[in-house]
Amino acid sequence: MVNEIKSIIVENTKKIDELISIVLKKSKTAPYTTFQQKLEKFGDIKHVTNLDRAKFKVYAKINKDLCNDHNSDSVCKMSLNYYYPFLINLYANEDSNSDNSEKFKRAIHNFVVDMQNVVKYYANSSLDYAQISAEPIN
Repeated sequence: MVNEIKSIIVENTKKIDELISIVLKKSKTAPYTTFQQKLEKFGDIKHVTNLDRAKFKVYAKINKDLCNDHNSDSVCKMSLNYYYPFLINLYANEDSNSDNSEKFKRAIHNFVVDMQNVVKYYANSSLDYAQISAEPIN
């Protein structure tokens, strides 16, 4: 199961990284080397909600743990187990007939799709944090 989830995360991370890199390039920020750094800076530039920031952090952590070649399957499983409640509560469809493994795979898939949609939404948003915070409050 870990390898299947890892391939989903790796494929999705490439797509998200491309979108984020375009935004960071347009904003003329310093180059960032890791996906996690890029995702954090993207969240700083765009007006990202607290829930979406939490999603970014969870995704970045899962990505880091799964994509680090030095991590064993047991370390990857521990990371996934740590976020299991978050992912199941937000992303698993109510299906009492599915076993926990299937529910978790579905939750990961839905999380990945949501992350793509969230990043696309913010990437296509014309407002960034500097523009929003500079507007006067009436």
